[in-house]
Parts: sequence; C-alpha cells; structure tokens
Amino acid sequence: MVRPSSSLQVIASSALRAQRVGPRPRQQPISFEDRQQRQLQLQGQQAGDIVQQAARCILLHDIPRPALPSDIERALKASGAVDSSFSSSSITTLPPSLPKAPSLYRTVHITLPSHKKAVQLSTTLSTRPIFSSGRPVRSRSRTESASASASASAQFGEISADGTSSEGISGSGNGNASTTKRDLSTQAQLTHVNSTSWTSNIIAKTFSDRSNPEKDQQQSHSVQKTFTPEWSMRSGLRGRRVIIQGLPLRISLDEVKRLGKDCGVVQDMEGCMRLPSSRQSQVSTYCLTTNTVNDAHRLARKIHMKWYKVDLLGQQWLMRAHVHY
Repeated sequence: MVRPSSSLQVIASSALRAQRVGPRPRQQPISFEDRQQRQLQLQGQQAGDIVQQAARCILLHDIPRPALPSDIERALKASGAVDSSFSSSSITTLPPSLPKAPSLYRTVHITLPSHKKAVQLSTTLSTRPIFSSGRPVRSRSRTESASASASASAQFGEISADGTSSEGISGSGNGNASTTKRDLSTQAQLTHVNSTSWTSNIIAKTFSDRSNPEKDQQQSHSVQKTFTPEWSMRSGLRGRRVIIQGLPLRISLDEVKRLGKDCGVVQDMEGCMRLPSSRQSQVSTYCLTTNTVNDAHRLARKIHMKWYKVDLLGQQWLMRAHVHY
C-alpha cells in the first residue's frame, strides 16, 4: 500500500526538526537551598507588589507655611495632578503648634482613593511642582530637615518631628516591609503610612525630643494625655482653633479662657487646651477652640502681638496668635 504524499511530507518534516533540535539535555536537579532561595525571592516580589498596591498616600513637601488646604487643593488641580473629585478634606496638616523648628515650609499628608491616582500625582509633581514660583525644588537638607532630622520611628519609617520622611514606601501594617529611600529633589513622596499613623508619629517624636525638667514632669504628663492624634484630627474644627504663644508658664486655664471673652470660645473641656512647648522654652502655648471660623479670626486679631496683662506685668509676655487650618 502506497502512503499519501501528504503523510510522507509530515514524517519528513518531523525528522528534520528532530535533527535540528537534537537530543534534549537532562535537567539538573535543583538543590533544596536553591529552591528555598527562589521561594524567598518570589515572596519578596509579592510583598513588594502588596506594598506598592497599598501605597495610596502622599507626603507633600515644600509647601509654604501660610498655604491653606484650599490653596493646596487649587494648586494641585491647576497642575493636573488630581481630578475634579479631589477635595481638601483628603489633606491632613501638621498638628496644632507643630513643628517647633522654625521653617518657611512644611509637609502635609494626602490620602487618595487608589494607588493609581497617587502615582499620577507623584509623577506630575516630579516635573511640575506646585508653589515653585520658578525656583528649583529644594533639597531637604537645606531647610527643615537640618533642624528636625532626628532618629526614625521604628514602626512606620523615618518620620521626623516636622512630618518629613526619608523613606519612600516605608513600613507596612506591622512595620516589617522593604523600604526605598526617597529622592530628596522630589516634592511628592509616595507612602502607605496613613494620616493617623503619620500624625501619631509626629506627636510622639515631639514629646521624645523635648527637654522635661523635674519640676515640669507632671505638667508635661498632663499635656501628653490631652494632646493626642484623636484631638488633633477631630473633624469639623479646621479654621476654628486659635494657637496662642508667648504666655507665662504658670498661667491657669481660666486666665487663658478670659483672653477669648466675647469671641465665641467653646465652653467645654476642650475649649482651652495646653500644647507642648518648645525645647527649653520659658513660655507656654495654648489652643482656644471657637464656635465659628469668623470667631477664630476675630480672636486671633484681638490677641496677636499684644502684651499679656501689660498694666500689671509690663512688656514681659508678648502674645502671638494664628488660626490653625
């Protein structure tokens, strides 16, 4: 029986392919150590992917100190870094009266709905930073990090008392994840640290950096009990808190409240709060909460650059006041 030509062609082509390829080499057995190493590398890549997916927050550096959250929102939208759905409520500012180190700039925390939008914001600001006014993006070493670059927070990456961080993707929920050093020339720093953890670390770092003489330990302890992240981040109080600096150390709460007479100060326990003072400071800082934003601005104008009890104490205690947003 004669085979069809098509079958002969198939057999011939198979034989030619086998000659070209040659015999298959034997696969060398993989040692147990190599298998473990490959498994660890795969787990590391997966962990990195999880961290990247969770990183939907931004630390926005080099923001002028007087800029309000509404100003930041407007600048981000004008640069195309965020869409029209972005709101200033996603911006978390530093806690009241912090940082203590003097600086013309500050850092804010931004929470975005997805990792994709966070990357978009970071990429846009890498080429078009906001509030730049034609100047190049500053290196952190020239400004606030020079005075507030203390040791890292072990749980959530290296966050100093001014809110800056030297980590890119820093830490995870349990504090154990690979980190990437951020480029100091960039304005937007991608991070997965949420706003509550960011605020908590700044407050903890502030208390750890302060000098607490024996005579002030009890007073310092009472401040730590009330000056908490929950109090700092309470919703609905943006623009209603007035920070008053330059008061005597031994002033009472009732005396501070009297400064806000007829200015709509909230008459409850949190209407007047003592805030942490600067290191080795000889004056105290307080926060008065008002009923409305208008009341807060009226109170700040009433107190700012005025002498405390000038008739009795003379020109000894010069008060400074500003509205916290």
